[in-house]
Amino acid sequence: MFTIRRQTSCPVSSLPNELLYEIVSYLPVRNDSKGFVNDIQDVAACSMVSRRMRFIALPSLFRDVVITSHSQLEALSKVPTDLLNQVR
Repeated sequence: MFTIRRQTSCPVSSLPNELLYEIVSYLPVRNDSKGFVNDIQDVAACSMVSRRMRFIALPSLFRDVVITSHSQLEALSKVPTDLLNQVR
């Protein structure tokens, strides 16, 4: 007698990048009471799975940058303008 086994899983590596981008975009980014991003562990963990996942998760990791001090603002003002033009 023959048994037919059905594959019940789908390896992440077989999913297209577009779908992985969509999945990563749903990972929660939690905020503290002051509204500053303080926990991006889920997205950071995704970025450490493989080079492909790092490529996919990096935009989400740096989507929002919070400047909380005058010294950070000062450091940002010293970044070359041609580099700043690359930032959306």
